[in-house]
Amino acid sequence: MLSTLSQCEFSMGKTLLVYDMNLREMENYEKIYKDIENSIAAAHEKIAECKKQILQAKRIRKNRQEYDALAKVIQHHPDRHETLKQLEALGKELQHLSHIKENVEDKLELRRKQFHVLLSTIHELQQTLESKWFLNENIWGQILLCLLRSSSIIASETISMSKGSGMSFFQLAYTK
Repeated sequence: MLSTLSQCEFSMGKTLLVYDMNLREMENYEKIYKDIENSIAAAHEKIAECKKQILQAKRIRKNRQEYDALAKVIQHHPDRHETLKQLEALGKELQHLSHIKENVEDKLELRRKQFHVLLSTIHELQQTLESKWFLNENIWGQILLCLLRSSSIIASETISMSKGSGMSFFQLAYTK
């Protein structure tokens, strides 16, 4: 009986040791489980942080590409200093051309007036010759009268052509 008792005690001691070992194993497994949960949570946080970094990297890359595209476009255009010089030169040229245009218009107006005076003089001379004694007696007077009439007709035609075509008298005179 002692041996049975000792076997029971031994069995009981063994069971207590197994029980203690199982408790420690459970605590160890719980600790491992918490570590794994913490690692998973940390991994999720790290994944979220990496996603943010990826989005930021994509945005930076997109901005760089846009910057490079704009830089290429800007490189094709002259700088501001050059453009201002060109604008100033064009302004001076425009002003110079305006003065030339005014001078040409003034000269054209003067020529028109002179031409008008010439036509008036031709008409007066024609009327004078028709009314005077040159018509009947002098052959040279008749020739002069014919010349005056033909020049008056040519001038009238030229003026009417310049009004109809939009060209000036002098442009038409030089084209004939």
